[in-house]
Amino acid sequence: MKTKFLALALVALAPFAVMADVSYKYIDFSYQTGSVDPASDFDGFRFMASVPINDSWYVKFDYTDVSFDPTGSLSDYTLALGWHNDLLFANFGYESADGGGGAESGYALDFGARSMVGENFELNGHIGYADLGNFDTFMRYGFGGVWMFGDNMGVSFNYDIWSADTGGDLDTMGVGFRFNF
Repeated sequence: MKTKFLALALVALAPFAVMADVSYKYIDFSYQTGSVDPASDFDGFRFMASVPINDSWYVKFDYTDVSFDPTGSLSDYTLALGWHNDLLFANFGYESADGGGGAESGYALDFGARSMVGENFELNGHIGYADLGNFDTFMRYGFGGVWMFGDNMGVSFNYDIWSADTGGDLDTMGVGFRFNF
């Protein structure tokens, strides 16, 4: 159900696309909070950076580090090669997670859309898959946005769900600062 809703939301973005380009040259630092089934809350931070290689290709780094109540932590990072056009993007890369008594690495795929829906406001959505070996496999999906309040500064937000193959969801939301360079 959630996957169908996200797919519909991505298709709905297309008519509202503004011809302004979204930036694939940024750093983003955000505060993240959320919960894991059955009932463990967490908070921490997320750092993302994207650097273009040319007009259609870029390299993206994504690092998240959160602490769980009452104890525990999870750190996850992805280094990916990405492709984009005016609306759609696709990433493929190496992912590693450390938490819950173990560390594993594997690969991750992510597909989505990013579009300016106003002069200073970007909306985005994605759906993806990660295979982290013995740690678990995940379907991931979410949406977010960036409100640019200057030529290169903005406030970002996100809501993401990681649905584990072994059961349970990790729901996370965040708010942060984006700097386009």
